[in-house]
Amino acid sequence: MTVKVVIISEFGFEPRWNRWGPPTSELDPAKYYFVPEGIPSDSAEADEQRQKVIAEQMGIFRRKPFVAAAIFWCYQDYRTPSGFMTGVVDAERNRRGSWYLLRDEYTPVVIESVTFSPVQGNRRSANVILRTRGPVETDMPAYTLRDYKLHWAVTSPQGETVFSEGAIALPTLEPASEWSDQVEWVVPEAEYVLSVSVVRPTGFSVIERSYDSIAIY
Repeated sequence: MTVKVVIISEFGFEPRWNRWGPPTSELDPAKYYFVPEGIPSDSAEADEQRQKVIAEQMGIFRRKPFVAAAIFWCYQDYRTPSGFMTGVVDAERNRRGSWYLLRDEYTPVVIESVTFSPVQGNRRSANVILRTRGPVETDMPAYTLRDYKLHWAVTSPQGETVFSEGAIALPTLEPASEWSDQVEWVVPEAEYVLSVSVVRPTGFSVIERSYDSIAIY
């Protein structure tokens, strides 16, 4: 049997998409994504609906083995008088909550777990487990990772002070594979945050997680 590969070339959410269609009061929430009248298109409440679109639609796409990719529309609000608010960042590129969700949905690797050891003297370590998305028939984006790195940093809660940091070069990781290693640091006397991220060869982070020192004790 021949299967035609499908790429979803455009999906997204504009809060006032129905301005030329049915009135908002007539829309059934079981059938449509929309925001009630009176909620500004650039508000956090409107973006919550955009996040719902991203999470639910990506879940559907992943269940379809013939869907190879999905392109979200769009990255940034238009710099035109249209008034459309479709971006995960606004016209000045300020990130909305949907930006972080979209990055997590589009990452080819997941931080499966970070397990902390007890403090030994003045040192502590954490075991980090990564899992690449896959297999390609049931997950996306799923592809082989080459020259990626795990970056970690121990900083003050607001990030203004870096106490220690490091990077571990990841081996070539095929889809649906797992990798783990430990990171170790000197425990600061003050409160701190451990941040763990996976970085592309281009230097951009594909996923990040932060752990507060108070919460992990």
